[in-house]
Amino acid sequence: MQLEPQEPFATPQPKPRIPAHFTRKSLLGASGLIAFMLAMFLVPAGINYWLWMHSTWPWWGCLAASLPLFVIAGQGVHLMGWVAHDGFHLTFHSNPRVSAVIALFFSSMTLVFYESGMAIDHWSHHRFANTEHDPDLRLLRRYRTFWGRMFGQRNRANAHYFRRALHLALGRPLPPEISNVRLPFRPPVMRALAVLNLLFALGWLLTYLHVETLLPGSIWICVAVPLVVSGWLSGLRSFTEHAHTGVGDLHNTRSRTHWLFTLIDYGGNYHLEHHLYPSVPQWRLPALHRWLVQHGFYDRLPDPSVIDPHLSVYRYTLARYEYGRKSSAPRETAVPSPVHP
Repeated sequence: MQLEPQEPFATPQPKPRIPAHFTRKSLLGASGLIAFMLAMFLVPAGINYWLWMHSTWPWWGCLAASLPLFVIAGQGVHLMGWVAHDGFHLTFHSNPRVSAVIALFFSSMTLVFYESGMAIDHWSHHRFANTEHDPDLRLLRRYRTFWGRMFGQRNRANAHYFRRALHLALGRPLPPEISNVRLPFRPPVMRALAVLNLLFALGWLLTYLHVETLLPGSIWICVAVPLVVSGWLSGLRSFTEHAHTGVGDLHNTRSRTHWLFTLIDYGGNYHLEHHLYPSVPQWRLPALHRWLVQHGFYDRLPDPSVIDPHLSVYRYTLARYEYGRKSSAPRETAVPSPVHP
């Protein structure tokens, strides 16, 4: 199958066979990710609630102290989406349905992100990364400025995923563009998961409203503001990983290997390794990166920029870097490598 013109890429060297322990399912590992996410969300949110509702500090002191805590809580909400992502890569449990349900339960805490709708696009994204058949490319390439990427794209993406989830829950046929993608669940199971996703989101909304009756103001300080901040963080992250990249293994994404990203992203910052080995859970990706380095897989990278050890990786959120394209290079027809979700 020939695709639209894309960036040229060298024939990738064969991926080494990695030790089996990297892909082993782990409910304990999933619990660590979920606990880290909950702590990053709830602890700073709770401190901020005390600052604004119970402390005697002046407003400017509360603002100065709460701003970094809002960012941390926002990262916690951002990680809810990563819980969904890993759970739908079926890394949490040997039973794929259990893995998916765990992912939906915790990711629905965001109220606005629907993994059951996103998963269809994400499986296609892995198969066709950065080509015209990549749904992420179609969704995100229209954002060409830093401000649009930070404030606009996540809202549009979430609305798209909600429509997909509702579409599935109502039993409508799956979209034709996924016909070339191998899905891990049959359509009836996908429909049931979409219904669960909507019910879980409703349950979390009712939970937040009940907490609001007990702790007035909590829904705004502890939920609404972190949710907004998480949208900004998520919007920018997509471009740090895929802006100014090409097509094919070792070309279609980058890893952000600075230790701070490893800490706050719980290993999910190693996105190059994730695309190479999608069945490896995110908390093992840093170790997988070290294993690949030790075995010389990265000794002759065609494009060294796909491994970025600097905080300045956020330069790829700027307008001069296009999503999924190395715009300064000539283009030719390319077929993506068959990376399965």
